[in-house]
Amino acid sequence: MNKKKFNWLKTELIVAFSAILISLCSLVVSIYESSIIREHQRASVWPNIDFGKNINHSSGFTYIVKNSGIGPAKINYINFWLEDELITSYETLVKHVSDSTEVGYFCGTVTGVVLLPSEIIEIFGIKDMDAALRMNTLNKKMSVELSYCSIYDECWVLNEEGRNQIDKIESDRQTFLCTS
Repeated sequence: MNKKKFNWLKTELIVAFSAILISLCSLVVSIYESSIIREHQRASVWPNIDFGKNINHSSGFTYIVKNSGIGPAKINYINFWLEDELITSYETLVKHVSDSTEVGYFCGTVTGVVLLPSEIIEIFGIKDMDAALRMNTLNKKMSVELSYCSIYDECWVLNEEGRNQIDKIESDRQTFLCTS
């Protein structure tokens, strides 16, 4: 009888440990599946900002920002440098390509703007063709840095070195200003 009681306890312990093992495996699978779902959600709203220029005879010279990703992007800042000099306004940029203050240009502020997927905005343009051609030449000496974030606060900086993910945005960064 004692032997029979021991076999019964042994069987009961095996079943109990099996249940615990199965529960632990289920927990691990559930945690892993949650991390995969989280990564998929982040990837499904990934913004991809591109910065470029356009020059043609009808509209002159324009700088454009495009979101070619699949999620919205919040623009944090944009900075332009001419060689090593930080350009702080469009007016300063226009002075580099024209002696006249009457050169027709337009500008738009992008800081804080949310760009939807496939959206393109023109942030600066010079309509005068002579000034536009000088701007196109000057553009070769310029560099741009643009910072943006996804809706999950994953942030990137785009510059001539490429696109780099960053941990946090420097809140005191200078930004290009539109005052016209």
